[in-house]
Amino acid sequence: MTPLEIDPNIARRYREPGAGVFDPALGSRNRWGGIRFLKTPSAALATAILAFGILTAIVGPILRPGDPLRITGEPLIQPFVDWAHPLGTDVLGRDLFSGVLFGARVSLLVGLSVAFISLVVGVLIGAIAGYAGGWIDWVVTRGIEIFQTIPGFVLLVVLVSVLEPSATTVIIGLALISWDAVARLTRAEVINHRSREYVLAAETSGVSGPRILFGEILPNIAPTLIVTASIIVASAILAESALSFLGLGDPNAASWGSMIGSGREQIRSYWFPTVIPGAFIVVTVFALNVLGDALNDFLNPRSNG
Repeated sequence: MTPLEIDPNIARRYREPGAGVFDPALGSRNRWGGIRFLKTPSAALATAILAFGILTAIVGPILRPGDPLRITGEPLIQPFVDWAHPLGTDVLGRDLFSGVLFGARVSLLVGLSVAFISLVVGVLIGAIAGYAGGWIDWVVTRGIEIFQTIPGFVLLVVLVSVLEPSATTVIIGLALISWDAVARLTRAEVINHRSREYVLAAETSGVSGPRILFGEILPNIAPTLIVTASIIVASAILAESALSFLGLGDPNAASWGSMIGSGREQIRSYWFPTVIPGAFIVVTVFALNVLGDALNDFLNPRSNG
């Protein structure tokens, strides 16, 4: 389609000040969209679980002040036997309830930080490559392909082993192995939208390239990026738990992975030091995956009707 063949109604939108973006394929949302979303059972369940997890991470230091790694009782107290330790204690006598509360903070901090960094870097690189095209797109695409040939978890383990293990190192390492998938997805979406009528109308009306890219195209592909963010958070929580399980996490912070690692040798006789933090990981990742599916169904107008 040439610029002369653009629907005049679409082009007129860009001649009106403050007209904003217009893409008929995306549909519209009314102010009750959030309520409709929460009426979906799976979305409501996932949102409730994640809200509880965030609340737990916030109020954890209030409910259990002090260092969660300190020894507070006898080793391997059974759950629900001593109400001073409602979830029991581990092999060293550390309170599992305190560990779970502080572990929620570590997991959510790592997951959200990795998602934020990956989205900022990946969206910026992918959007520029997809919209600019030509040799810029070729160079960026080849760079992403080369980067994706490196085993992500192996690179993460090497990076954390070489540098000092800490939450910051884990976040940087996870972001380093996550941004490329975001960049590839963003590039594909931008290329897809670049030839649509609303972009051609904006170009015909003299709108600058940066404004079209960051003010028009990116808001239209935001639903896809939001769903991707939920997947990145879940993957980051699993990867951080795996690193902590291997002893490569922050040694000064309680995390669900390190709790599983410290109790794995006694799992046949004492299941709870391993199963309890493992259950929190499973439930959190499950809620994030369900939320991602629900967001995809809700934000995708073709499946939303």
